[in-house]
Amino acid sequence: MPSISNWWGAFLLPLLTFFSLNRPQKRLFMSENAVVPPQKLQAVLLLFLAGLLYAGAIAFCFATDKKDINGLLFPSLFLWALIFPLYRAEFFLGFIIGLTYTFGAILPTFIASVFVVLSYVSHKFLYPFVLKIFGKSVKRNQF
Repeated sequence: MPSISNWWGAFLLPLLTFFSLNRPQKRLFMSENAVVPPQKLQAVLLLFLAGLLYAGAIAFCFATDKKDINGLLFPSLFLWALIFPLYRAEFFLGFIIGLTYTFGAILPTFIASVFVVLSYVSHKFLYPFVLKIFGKSVKRNQF
């Protein structure tokens, strides 16, 4: 089916996993003696699982030909990106792994890369702008 060999996925997935797990580790363990609160570790795990489950739902709906549900799942991801930090590496990895069985590794990596950029812009710039228009202060959990 794909014009790009799936063997590239065998090369790409370990690299993505290494780099995607490296980012939360650097963010959580900035100093060697720092004790990381369990809430921060739990937030990283929940974001990974959210990406995995959401991508799994997209893949399942695609495989079972549920076009109406799938037509809502992917666009609504951009709305979720306004509220939650879906640009983080743990969501990125979970999303790619969730779609890999159905689509291979190359296509989900490309799609997730574009989504991460759009998610970052919407979460960091658009969300505070919308809240400022409605007169609310921007206060979110920075995990």
